[in-house]
Amino acid sequence: MNEDQHNFKKTVLLGDRVLRLAAAELCNEIIENRYKAAEIIDFLGSNKVFGLIGRKKGLEPHRDDPETKGKSRVLANAYEYAIGQLYQENKVKVS
Repeated sequence: MNEDQHNFKKTVLLGDRVLRLAAAELCNEIIENRYKAAEIIDFLGSNKVFGLIGRKKGLEPHRDDPETKGKSRVLANAYEYAIGQLYQENKVKVS
């Protein structure tokens, strides 16, 4: 894995965590059953959902993505990467 791919994976991981945190916050506000909320958070944070969002947003696979399995996974990575980039940009602006 080269440096660009490594940075890509770090940004994807950051985007994944930001999205899962947002899903958890949403579920905590609207769902009273904590056991059901965990299931919903897992579903909202799945590659299937992130891939669907990526497709609806018109995203293309990122050039540094080493992932080769499944269109849904690649689009999920593209969406998580975009969110990770937004988070990093806003974090720098706030500092």
